[in-house]
Amino acid sequence: MGAQFQHSLLLLTQQYLRRHARRLARSLRGAFDGADVEAIHQVRVACRRLRAGFRVFSDILGRTRVRRWRRSIRLLAKKLGEARDLDVEIQATLERLAQIHDVHMIPGVAYWLAHLERERARLQPKVRRAVRKFLRSGTLGNMRRWWRRSVVTPACQSEPTSDRTRDAAQMAPQICILQRRLDAFQKASASLSDPADQEGHHVFRIRAKKLRYSLEALLPVLGSTAEVAVEALKQIQGWAGEIHDYDVWSARLDKAMRRVESGDPMAPRWLNPHRLVPGLTALHEYYRQARIQVFDRLREFCTQEKLRNLWRSLEQSHFHGDCRESGETSAAPVCDGLDGQRS
Repeated sequence: MGAQFQHSLLLLTQQYLRRHARRLARSLRGAFDGADVEAIHQVRVACRRLRAGFRVFSDILGRTRVRRWRRSIRLLAKKLGEARDLDVEIQATLERLAQIHDVHMIPGVAYWLAHLERERARLQPKVRRAVRKFLRSGTLGNMRRWWRRSVVTPACQSEPTSDRTRDAAQMAPQICILQRRLDAFQKASASLSDPADQEGHHVFRIRAKKLRYSLEALLPVLGSTAEVAVEALKQIQGWAGEIHDYDVWSARLDKAMRRVESGDPMAPRWLNPHRLVPGLTALHEYYRQARIQVFDRLREFCTQEKLRNLWRSLEQSHFHGDCRESGETSAAPVCDGLDGQRS
């Protein structure tokens, strides 16, 4: 039975890599062309999910192979990050501009939108170079060859199943990774006690994202409690992402307003900086108020007792628990010897 379960994990690894590698390949052309802003988002999501899969399935894939693939995928995601951030801010600024009725506010917001569009256009050649470099690395082809060579026999393709104590023992490396990521997430949640702790909130967002993607990679072999946890983490990640966006946008606006008020409107020179300040100031205040509202929702959600019970249930069941169960636990897998480096 242990061999069958290991073959089921191998099948899960194949399916996971195949799904997200194909998603990445489909989105690269759109990111290269720049015509579809959603394409860069899809590339980055596929990269994050692949990196999560490399981590949780590293004992199956092999650490040398994982290090090589992770390096290539991580570099691609990093190079596309700034472009994606600008795409999101441009969309948010467009939506805000459409809501403004005070004519005194329009010049500043319209100017800021044009500035963002110009900066985004300047980044597209870097995006193309990053895509070309990634394609030349052969990472996608190497992944494709791996999952084609790692044959799973039909007899071993059944769902892993019934005996959760046995399953947890077979999944010791994966459970240890999940436990460490849950511990890091819970530790980072302490930052929610301080609304001004922007760095702490950023770390909390990253920890939530890593825990969510790691759980999602293993959902077919985990209990239903993990499914509930994933849904909660999606909500947390969404709010935390909004907060991070507002922090980044506000900092960028702060810098822009200082330059405009000093008589340097960045370009062109014929602009009257005094007409820009009201709109920029109003946009900055809008982001500040929006951040407060979203942060309050996030903190209220994360401090609910039922959410604390959810994390506790995951720990006690070693991620194999069922929402209907009373909380029976199995022996904890031994985590010694696994590195805890960040993905």
